[in-house]
Amino acid sequence: MHILKINRRTIQGGILNDDYPIEHLTDFRLLNHIPQHAILKLKGFTRAPRDAHFHDAVCGDQKAEGKCINKSGVNFNPSRNTGAGRGFIQEGLDRCFDLNSFYFLYEIAGFDDTYLTFNIYWVPIDTIRAWYAAYGSHGKITLSNFRNCLSQVSLEQTSETRD
Repeated sequence: MHILKINRRTIQGGILNDDYPIEHLTDFRLLNHIPQHAILKLKGFTRAPRDAHFHDAVCGDQKAEGKCINKSGVNFNPSRNTGAGRGFIQEGLDRCFDLNSFYFLYEIAGFDDTYLTFNIYWVPIDTIRAWYAAYGSHGKITLSNFRNCLSQVSLEQTSETRD
């Protein structure tokens, strides 16, 4: 697990905490680039081309897909199969699992007046497949089952603070 602490003022563009909506600190549509950048730097991967549908990062012949962890759990479906009007397509999930060597999963661990903290997990695809086989359905693993999966593995911890 990589713990990333980032100074809020660098995200908020000079907006004071009292004026900055808390929802913006917990909305991954606004923040996904931050844990992605951290894990790319840490693992030596580069951002996938914009038109890549099943992965977010590449390094040689290895690919990795990034997914947020939220209150409902982890949705492993490719982004092209998620959102309004889109539904689960097994072939899309299979393609993601076949193409990627890793998933990087990220969550907001918390925030205070100064920092926003992310937990970022770098998980080999074999582990993701095993977790999904045991606990997954329709491309998702619930939060409680995901926490159970994490509790059964040994995590190497690194940390980084960006001021």
